[in-house]
Amino acid sequence: AAAALGEFLAAGSGELVVLVGCLKPSWQDPVRGFLRRLGAPVWAEASSGLREDPELRAGGRGTRVLRIGGVPSCRFWRDLESLPEVPVFSVAPNGLPGLARSSEVIAGVDWEAVSIPDGIRFAGLREGDSPPIAPEAQWVRALSMAVPAGALVFLGNSLPIREWNAFACREDRGLRCFANRGANGIDGTVSTFLGLAEGEPEAWLVAGDLTAIYDLAAPWPLQQMRPGNRRIVVLNNGGGMIFQSLPALTSAPERARALMENRHGLTFEGWAAMWGLRYRCARRPGDLLDLPPGDVVVEIPATAPFN
Repeated sequence: AAAALGEFLAAGSGELVVLVGCLKPSWQDPVRGFLRRLGAPVWAEASSGLREDPELRAGGRGTRVLRIGGVPSCRFWRDLESLPEVPVFSVAPNGLPGLARSSEVIAGVDWEAVSIPDGIRFAGLREGDSPPIAPEAQWVRALSMAVPAGALVFLGNSLPIREWNAFACREDRGLRCFANRGANGIDGTVSTFLGLAEGEPEAWLVAGDLTAIYDLAAPWPLQQMRPGNRRIVVLNNGGGMIFQSLPALTSAPERARALMENRHGLTFEGWAAMWGLRYRCARRPGDLLDLPPGDVVVEIPATAPFN
């Protein structure tokens, strides 16, 4: 496996970029050491545990791709389906390529045994993260700074994952991030979070409104769980706003777009009351701080102006 990866690194004249998806904890330090030796630009997702590493240079697109860990959620990975001329080599624990087109994949490797060849061309570096402009992206940035150091963070699904990867702060505070990615991850997101949060002193869920609605019954086992600060943060933008980006909807009638986006006017204070949970509606960044102990539903009207 080390030889196969070394051959991929040495072959071709394209510009290399590394995409790092979800990594199990035992992979994080070995992969970190390999990437530091390699020196390539890296797109590391929050669930990799490497996103905030200051020694890894942030990269964007390349003409050769090394993917490590789980399937990335970034748009570039999806675009690779229609870019067969871009060679892709994956090191994935499940041995699956994550693409429907031809690519190489191995299930594991001794990272220290991989030889780094000379003369590798690297993709360009990102100048820096884009500043968040939309209110929802600004709220995600504020959330990333409000979560206490060392906390468990669960991102689910779809838009919150992408917004956290793009806009969360880069300070390394030891957050342990997990995610259900894409449309496949909407069912049972709150339940998955509660399973991860059992026994954790501080755990935060960042989810969209439709994701929360899909799992309204999830809080039923809270009374059986050990004490801890569990914060269920709902970014309420009134529906599935990610569907606004679907090309097929751009020319659809307004009624069709409203139905596809599942627009609604619901709030989550009643949901919190149903399960006896504390509730806070965050209308400014300071509302994310000094939350009461225990289980709290924090609703963010994500389309409201960010103050």
